[in-house]
Parts: sequence; structure tokens; C-alpha cells
Amino acid sequence: MNRQLLCAALGIALLCSCNRCPEGTFRIGNDKESVIGGLHAPWDSLEDDTHFSCLTGDSAFKFVFEVNDSTLTVNENPQAELDLLNDDRVEIFFSADSAMTCYYGAEMTPAGHTLDYKAKFYRDIDYAWNFSTLKLECEHTDMHYTVSGSIDLQELESMGLNLKDGFYMGVFRADYRSDGSVTWYSAVKSDDESPDFHKPDMLFKAAIR
Repeated sequence: MNRQLLCAALGIALLCSCNRCPEGTFRIGNDKESVIGGLHAPWDSLEDDTHFSCLTGDSAFKFVFEVNDSTLTVNENPQAELDLLNDDRVEIFFSADSAMTCYYGAEMTPAGHTLDYKAKFYRDIDYAWNFSTLKLECEHTDMHYTVSGSIDLQELESMGLNLKDGFYMGVFRADYRSDGSVTWYSAVKSDDESPDFHKPDMLFKAAIR
């Protein structure tokens, strides 16, 4: 299924408002995609061309990741969520505040598996917690994968997110290789010498208009 069909299935229009990296408040509407075009790995002096888009519709937050990946690394039959830790994946974090007092993560693989959790800063992670309304559609080839999904807005509000006035969000990617090496990418540029997404400065402010 190509991008047009995936977006149509999720009700996402192919109009976009492009951002290389969110600055100020990342506005999410229901009439066209809000886009992050490309992620950063400053600790490895790399950039990628991952395309992240999102909007709201049918009472849900809808998103699509499109990733070019020539070293696809996927566990097709994990026995537990933590078996996904060495897989290629894309990630979304949500937090009600900038301090990550309580935040929620969904790490999603090209095969459609999810490692999701609730956490408190710093890295106090409850892996038993799961999103109740997260739905995914995924596809992958040898060189590319797409992860499309939705989460009910009501569930995001139940997590304490103020959708209209603003909440905090992270968009990430893990690019694994067969030798176990990995490159970590983030929508937010960082001066850190090594990657760590579980820190407040890796999030950006977002709001649903």
C-alpha cells in the first residue's frame, strides 16, 4: 500500500504544512497535515529524510511515519514487548508538562509491533501500561517502511494533556543494523554528546487547533 492509500485509509489529506524541526508551538489541525520533514542525529553528525505527518479527525490523533532504511532490522515474531528493543522503530512521546513529570511513549516497528509505556522523569518506566486505543497499519520493504496509526483524543485527554492550550511531544527514530549498532534520530536538535530521548529538552510544544 503506498502513501496515498495509507493516508486515505486514515483520512489524512495530502496537503501539508512543512517544518524541518518544530519551532515555537507545533500546530496540529484537522484540515491538512502538520509535517516534520527530516530528523537529526547530531551525536553522529547525521540527518535523515524521515517524513512525519499528523492531524486530527474522527475524534482521533492520526499520524504517519515514512522511513527510508537500507538496513532494515525487524523481529517479526517477538515473544514480549521488550524483545523489540533491538528493532528498527519510530517513536512518539506525549507529556502534559515540559518537565516530563508523567509521560507516555509508543515505540512502533515496521512489522506493526509496539513497545508502549507510562513513565516519570528520569526513566521510571512502567512497561505494563499500554495505550488502549492505539491502532497501527504498517508495511515494509527492503529499503523503506511506513508506520501509520491513530490514538483517540479522549485517551490523550485522560492522560492529562491539554490539547488546545498545549502539551509536549517527541518524535524519534531508532535505526538498527544487523551488528547491533544503532543511530538515534530526533525531531529536536540537541547539543548532547550522546542520545537520550527521555529528557525534557528532547520534547517540543504542540497544540491542536
